[in-house]
Amino acid sequence: MAAGLLRLFPFMATSTSESARHHHALPMQPWCIGNASAMQAAPTEQKGGANLVVVETWTGASASCLKHAFRKSNEAFAEHLGVAVRTVANWQTRPEIVPSPSLQEVLDTALEKASEAVRERFYLLYDGQVSKTSTGDGSDGTRLDPGTPPSDRTTTSLDVVEFGARYPEKAADSTVATWHQKPDLTPKTDVQELLDTALERASESARERFAQRLGGQSATFEPEHVDHTDDVGRAAREALEFASWALSDRVDPLILEHVQYELRRIAVDYVHTPLRPVFEDLLRLRDVTFGLVRERPHPKQARELFFLAGTNLLLLAHASQNLGEPGSGMAQARAAAACAEQADHDGLRAWVAGTQALIAEWSRRHRDAVDFARRGQAYAATAQSRVRLASLEARALARAGNRKGATSALDRARRDWDTILESDDVTEFGGLLTFPLAKASYYAGGVLSLIGDHNQAEAAALQAINIYETGPSEERSYGDEALARVDVALARLARDEVDGAEEILSGVLQLPPEQRIQQLRDGLVRVRRALALPRYANSSYCSDLSEALETFVVPRPDRRTLG
Repeated sequence: MAAGLLRLFPFMATSTSESARHHHALPMQPWCIGNASAMQAAPTEQKGGANLVVVETWTGASASCLKHAFRKSNEAFAEHLGVAVRTVANWQTRPEIVPSPSLQEVLDTALEKASEAVRERFYLLYDGQVSKTSTGDGSDGTRLDPGTPPSDRTTTSLDVVEFGARYPEKAADSTVATWHQKPDLTPKTDVQELLDTALERASESARERFAQRLGGQSATFEPEHVDHTDDVGRAAREALEFASWALSDRVDPLILEHVQYELRRIAVDYVHTPLRPVFEDLLRLRDVTFGLVRERPHPKQARELFFLAGTNLLLLAHASQNLGEPGSGMAQARAAAACAEQADHDGLRAWVAGTQALIAEWSRRHRDAVDFARRGQAYAATAQSRVRLASLEARALARAGNRKGATSALDRARRDWDTILESDDVTEFGGLLTFPLAKASYYAGGVLSLIGDHNQAEAAALQAINIYETGPSEERSYGDEALARVDVALARLARDEVDGAEEILSGVLQLPPEQRIQQLRDGLVRVRRALALPRYANSSYCSDLSEALETFVVPRPDRRTLG
């Protein structure tokens, strides 16, 4: 899924003007040092006279050269190629590695489709790798010293006064002063891009001064008289450029729609499909959303991206909890809470707080669970969210032995359920991110079972089971239904109806291993304790059921794959 999503991201390389292109030699870097024998380059002529570099065998070193020729970070280059970020990072740390044949083709295609400016930068970097002979200065084929940038890429070769005026947010006084003090300094990638753009947009006279300084006629910066006659016109042009930026979208709306679609699909799949594939899908979609956020999107899109990233992390928190890793689940929930703050989204804040309460409750931190649930109620704007949080508070209080508090919270949940159940941005994803009647009934059954009101507990739990059994298959939560069956069994054992308990638990014992969530472990322990009471010592039903429960295994999670 990740590869398909990543291919949706359009990347367009920016070409430089003809006057600037011939002066963009780049310094060799340590990531460009590799096995030259495995990297033969054959520059050929292409239409328009541009060099096309043919790489016989890509290595980690040459792939890293291509990344830097594109002036992309690891995350951006991975998105451009449709590969994992760790793959790109591995190329940089292991320059001798030879990518697989499929990745060789991907790199070939990326180079072939690159702009002329990118290909020239790559050739300059790559040529330094494969050259082997003579003097060592790079002019006759010797590999350049990776730590020494060529003299034609020093920062003093740019008219820094014009750059500072055009890009004040990047060319702060301290930055420009550093360029003067350290003329051999190589700016960071994002500043390199700004330098390219500044030279591309510069006036003819500025480019002439650039060429003169580049040729050695002016080795140091000398202030010149600045003509202020066109300040008003220039200010107007800059205002229009800013307005164009302010109205533009840096992330294609189609990409946002696709991320939203995937989150809806996963949220719905979560309740009725095995958890492991859902978890893997969430990890892949998380990498996509993180990549979008890290690309520093337009401010008007940033909130939406943080909301989507937070929703993804919220689902990962649930998945980690259901896989038996509450610590990992709480870490995912904290990250989701951070995204909710950046998005300034009360609906997400409320849902994250409820998930934190859920994780704390199943971790036997009942006081923390109550605090999380009550904290979330301050942000809950919809009835679904309020019912969920009140139900979580009630169950945590019941586990803590506070019957009065649990009953009060459960009554509050029932009153909220009688109001109009409007939706919000979170519940519109559906599936796990909703709180329908079946789930509310399951929660009520759990609370009533914990406070010892077994008859009402059985009625509520049976209502939940009936809704799940008769409703659409895609809305049938196998986890909630299994736990509701446990509550019914406990209610029947309280009335000494062992055969009835065995009957209702058959639906649990038949669950395939991949649907046996970790919360079942605690519920079945309560059933086994009830069966161990002295009054059941001579019951064959109890003996058979206890033996079946003992052989029922809830698989332990593989901690290495929880992300």
